[in-house]
Amino acid sequence: MPVRKALSVSSSAMALFLATACSGTADRQQLTGEYALTNHPTPTVFCGSQTGDKATVDPLDSSRIRLMNWNIQKASQQGWQRDLQHLALDRDLVLIQEAAMHEHFLAAPDKASFWSFARGYKNTGVMTFSSAQPSMHCSLLSWEPWLRTPKATNITEFALSESDDTLMVVNIHAVNFTLGIEVFAEQIRRAYDVIEHHRGPIIFSGDFNTWRPERYQILDTMLSQLGMNALGFERDQRTRVFGQHLDHIYVRDLAVVESATMQVASSDHNPMTVTLSLR
Repeated sequence: MPVRKALSVSSSAMALFLATACSGTADRQQLTGEYALTNHPTPTVFCGSQTGDKATVDPLDSSRIRLMNWNIQKASQQGWQRDLQHLALDRDLVLIQEAAMHEHFLAAPDKASFWSFARGYKNTGVMTFSSAQPSMHCSLLSWEPWLRTPKATNITEFALSESDDTLMVVNIHAVNFTLGIEVFAEQIRRAYDVIEHHRGPIIFSGDFNTWRPERYQILDTMLSQLGMNALGFERDQRTRVFGQHLDHIYVRDLAVVESATMQVASSDHNPMTVTLSLR
């Protein structure tokens, strides 16, 4: 199994660190361990994994940032490992929702030297694999109002080649089972409150569970206020519920080189891939 460095939050005391935003430190350290989950309905923030300043962290290639996003359905269907290895083969960033924390899953993406995990329900959550080491990692938790199960958001930041800017990457699995849109809007708002302080390019991607037009309108309005635009696909095979796409990729200050979706039998969601370059 390839050696990978786990970038995860080790203490609930980290929640006190984040008042309005996340920031890095000069300490180069590997944060390991788990944080305890309770059925507490209050959204929680954990911030940690400060791996170093821009001068000490290898950058992503700003001219060619290759990303894949996929809800992998807890790696419960046959063929998921083959599909993940194929889809992630040349990707710099691999954003997974319903990631399953076990040895076979962590070994699947060949190029990813690092992983940043935000735990959601039981031993699953959102995972960001990356070829470069993040300089910052934050985990946000929200709660399904009926089921009282956690839904996670993972935020990482990366140095970029040929640029003083850094790239912020948001990987989200949005709350699903709600009658209204208040809890959904609050989850998006809490990510918004972190990334609004970022002055460089942003990728905001994941399974947003936008199965109602009102949900998508809330999402699109909030992210538009940050200068972000949703990516389209010429041959759009993204999963739909009630005619609405569930998965999206939003970007700011990044140009699309190529984008694609593909159909798979190994999950109830179809993956998206995109290659981006810094404007």
